[in-house]
Amino acid sequence: MAFTVVRFNLVDPAATPVTLSARYRAALEMAAYADGHGLDTVQTEEHHGAANSWLPSPFTFAGAVFGATRRIAVTVSAVIGPLHDPLRLAEDISVLDLLSAGRLVTVAGIGYRPEEYERAGVEWGRRGRLQDELLETLLAAWTGSRSRTGAVRYGSPRVRTRGRIRCCWSAAARGRRRGGRPGWGCRSSRARICRSWRRTTGSGARSTGRRASA
Repeated sequence: MAFTVVRFNLVDPAATPVTLSARYRAALEMAAYADGHGLDTVQTEEHHGAANSWLPSPFTFAGAVFGATRRIAVTVSAVIGPLHDPLRLAEDISVLDLLSAGRLVTVAGIGYRPEEYERAGVEWGRRGRLQDELLETLLAAWTGSRSRTGAVRYGSPRVRTRGRIRCCWSAAARGRRRGGRPGWGCRSSRARICRSWRRTTGSGARSTGRRASA
C-alpha cells in the first residue's frame, strides 16, 4: 500500500506580494483536492531569509490547510527546533493538534544553514544542546511535568493524541543518541513520516510516494 505525499515549499524566486498570495491560495486549493482524492499527507517545512521566498511559517500554513480539509494530515518536516521558543512551540503544536483532531505530525530538525541561526541571533555551535532542551521541554509542557532543564512545572493545552508519537526526532544532530530516546523513535525521513502516520491512523502504509510538489 503506497503512502502518498503532496509537498509544498511555496518557493517563488521572482515573488511579489501579489504572486505569492496567489501561490499560497493555490496551494490551499491543491491541498483540498488532495484531501478529496485520498492522499495521505501534506508535507511542508520552514526556512528563513531565503531569497526564493521559501515558506517561513509552516504552522500557520498547516492551520490554513486544516481549515480547508477534513481528513488529510499535515507533516511539518521539519521545524528548525533551536530557532523557536520551546514553550511557545509546545503551545502552537497543541493548538493545531486539537484544531485538526490529531492530524498534525511535527518533525523537529536542527537545519543546515548557519545564516538562519545568525539571522535569529542563535549560536550555531549550541544547536545540538538547544535541540535537546527544546524536545525535553515539549514533553514536559504536554504532560504538565518538570523539565530537566528548568525548575518550574510547565503546562500547555494537552495534545489530543497524547500517548502517540506526533513529534519526532530528526536524525540530523547526533541522530543515533536522540533517535533512541523514549517517546521519540524516528530516524530516517521515510520512517519518520510513516511510523507517525501508522500510530495515528492505524494505516498499514509501508512506503512513501510523492504525487506532487509546489
